[in-house]
Amino acid sequence: MIEFDVSRPWIILRTGGEIAATAADELARAVASLRDRGRVPGGRPAVMDAEQAAVAEETPLILLSSDPGSVDPGPGLTAEGFAWRAGESRIEIYGGSERDLLYGTLDFLEALGFRYLFPGPGGIVLPRPASASRGERGAAASRFPVARARSGGKPRFAGRGLEIGAGIGAREAAEWVEWAGRNRLNFIALERGQGRK
Repeated sequence: MIEFDVSRPWIILRTGGEIAATAADELARAVASLRDRGRVPGGRPAVMDAEQAAVAEETPLILLSSDPGSVDPGPGLTAEGFAWRAGESRIEIYGGSERDLLYGTLDFLEALGFRYLFPGPGGIVLPRPASASRGERGAAASRFPVARARSGGKPRFAGRGLEIGAGIGAREAAEWVEWAGRNRLNFIALERGQGRK
């Protein structure tokens, strides 16, 4: 089983535009939350443009790419799909589009143990460190098991969404939109009041 060690100086390299930046931000926030939980220094890992970054060979990397033609991601990547593979020093996440790259990033976080049960910070379930499953105490919790070393997939349904009635504020609406994205929904309808959308 692969363990993701958040004490290492991970760098996130990404290609793409705004949605790819969201995937990189989601991943950086997740790593920072694991570091905080385990009292591991480092904060958020650096996010860099893969086309402009020069990184040392031994640097642990997370590569996010919505250009599947640049590297062979292995079986499972389709026109609307994603694939990822994880090793001790390199994690590669590919998407057939930027949205699929985001879905692949979220699938990796799910394999790590993240769960997004309901909107808002209280709805996020963080993974348990490997030391907790082994019964160790006292040591910094920096290693987290990854349920599988590779994954790939595509949505089962073309339209996956949510409709929210009127009466919620802007902050609540933003939390619902974030939650919907984390759970790989691809549309959300917010009612503005009196049945208008």
